[in-house]
Amino acid sequence: MVYIPPLTQKEDKEVGLTTSILAGLGSGVFKIFEGAATLGATLLDLGVDKNRAEAVEEYFDNLNPFDEAAEATAAGKIT
Repeated sequence: MVYIPPLTQKEDKEVGLTTSILAGLGSGVFKIFEGAATLGATLLDLGVDKNRAEAVEEYFDNLNPFDEAAEATAAGKIT
C-alpha cells in the first residue's frame, strides 16, 4: 500500500492559474456593479446624506466571493 498524507491547510488553499483567471473575470463583473453603486452613493453624499459611499464600499467588499482567488496569481490580478 502507498501512504497518501492528508492535505494541509496550505495545500488546500492553493488556487490554480485557470481558477484565478476565471475568478478575475467574476470579480470584474462585481466591480462593474460596485462602481455604479459607489458613484450613486457618492452623488448622494454630495447632496443628501453623509457616509453613504463608505457603507456601499464596505457592503461590496463583503459580497464579492472572487477577490481572494483572483488575487492568488498575477494572471488573476491582470484579468
